[in-house]
Formats: sequence, C-alpha cells, structure tokens
Amino acid sequence: TDNHIYALDATDGSEHWHFRTDGAVYASPVVVDGTVYIGSNDGHIYALDAALGTEQGRFQTGTHVHASPSVTTDTVYLGSSDGYLYALNTTDGSQRWRFRTNSTGISSLTIVDGIIYLGGDDGQIYALAGDTNTKTSEDCPACENDLSGLDDPAFCPDCGAEIKSEDRATTEASNGH
Repeated sequence: TDNHIYALDATDGSEHWHFRTDGAVYASPVVVDGTVYIGSNDGHIYALDAALGTEQGRFQTGTHVHASPSVTTDTVYLGSSDGYLYALNTTDGSQRWRFRTNSTGISSLTIVDGIIYLGGDDGQIYALAGDTNTKTSEDCPACENDLSGLDDPAFCPDCGAEIKSEDRATTEASNGH
C-alpha cells in the first residue's frame, strides 16, 4: 500500500481527501459520530475528521496495528501485534486500560452485549467484559510479562524481577454509566 487512507465519493469514486501515515494500512476503518478510526503499520491508531480528513488524535501501540477497531459510546477497542488489546477514550485518546494476550497477532474484534471477543494467532479466543469500571494492570515492570493470572507473585516467572506491591497499577476506566 502507499501508506494513505482515502475517503472516496460513494457515487462516482472521486477522492474527497487522503491522509498519510508512516506505515501501510491493512485494516478497514470504523466511522462513528463523524470520526474515522484506523490503525496503521506505523503502530498508531488514528482518529480523523470524517468530513475533512484532518487528524484529531493518535495513540501509539507497541507495534503494527493490522486489525480494525471497534467503537462504543466512549471507548475505542483495538488489538495490536504487540499482543495487547487497548481500550482508548474517544474524547481525548488516552488509554483507559490494556489487556495482554499470549498472541503477537490479534484479529479484528467484535462486541456483543458488553463482551469483547477477539482471536489471536496463539489459537485462543478471548472474551472480556468491556464495561467494567476497573481493570487491573499486572505487568512485570522489567519485561512487561502479564502477571494477572498469578496470585500476588513476589518474582516474575519470566525474567526473575522482584514484584513489589507498588509496581502494580490500577487504572480507573469510567464506563459512562
């Protein structure tokens, strides 16, 4: 691809606008309330004005974004090849929370009855409650390994780093209700 996102007239195919990213764009965009959300191989998810194609914001993931995002009233959900599912605030683009999968390739996701469903190249299907008020991030501060399945670990099983209680961060995520 040529690293551009294009908006075309549905009737005659003429170009309304285009926007350049620093990487190839493989995913389909999602348009909600006049904003286009699209991921790029440059590791960003972009929020663009649907009428003008101007950038409203961007969020940097750890690496490529090949999957299409999903959007609810106040949250953009997307998976990145860094293995994380991200939940971003639609108002300011800030990260609400992230969830570590065991995958380096995450599929496009869907949301049904408040449950986020996504697949990964690890052969797993993940189902997560998207409307929870609090998500706890339990990543190792040294290697970022997901420790959420362990009961109060003192050391990271992957790198051996000591895990102190202050290393665990809780991120509040308002669900708008």
